[in-house]
Amino acid sequence: MRETIKLVCAAVLGAALWGLSVSAERGPTRSTSADSRPRAAAGISEARDLSAGFENAAATVSPSVVTIIAARQVTVDEDPMLQMMRQFFGNDAVPDGGTREEVQRALGSGVIVSKAGHILTNYHVVKGAQQVTVRLSDGRKLDARVTQVDSRTDLAVLRVHAGLRPAPIGDSSRLRIGEWVVAVGNPFGFTSTVTAGIVSAKGRTQMGLAQREDFIQTDAAINPGNSGGPLVNLRGEVVGINTAIFSQNGGYMGIGFAIPINLAKSILRNGA
Repeated sequence: MRETIKLVCAAVLGAALWGLSVSAERGPTRSTSADSRPRAAAGISEARDLSAGFENAAATVSPSVVTIIAARQVTVDEDPMLQMMRQFFGNDAVPDGGTREEVQRALGSGVIVSKAGHILTNYHVVKGAQQVTVRLSDGRKLDARVTQVDSRTDLAVLRVHAGLRPAPIGDSSRLRIGEWVVAVGNPFGFTSTVTAGIVSAKGRTQMGLAQREDFIQTDAAINPGNSGGPLVNLRGEVVGINTAIFSQNGGYMGIGFAIPINLAKSILRNGA
């Protein structure tokens, strides 16, 4: 969006400078100022309208986006260095340091989809979790129960007992390539982060992410922690669930994937 605004402003500034140079050479003319002012006003108006679209989409869906904290107990080596040493020197040369139980916490995102407290997220966010906690946009923390999972699509439905504000649900079949979309989530724990991009492609398959694949590809910035958060159109309607990124360094590279909300609707019906 910033690039779009800069291009509009540069065009307006260029027109204004051209008008000044003509006036200096030929004297004052009414036609130049009369023509440039409507163009400048139109460019600013278009930029403001686009900005308002992003603002409205974010304001509509952000209160319905939650942080998901999934805790699972795992067994780890007492000293991680011992395992590395055994790889080099052999098991007999390095004593067994024993194991210990440790609680690992994973962070993800989710979106409230019903007043009854149902929350849609990715299955991989809550897989194997013994305890799931949801942090709402107002800061409240609630215990959540996993009511439905579908490993084939990498989707899960949680439920909390509280009066919540659901996000509007859209129709992902109506998305068009090149359409503006907004991703909302909690990348790296930064809550209620909003990024924008376009629909880069539809119907992506053979990604190796799930058994049933029909991904929306977007260049809206998606990072670790965004998993399970909503992808929305400029009307603030959820059209996808952000799931994965293509990356060679673990960070954003302009290629993200979201599960179409139409694919998730059957999971929502079963989970409710």
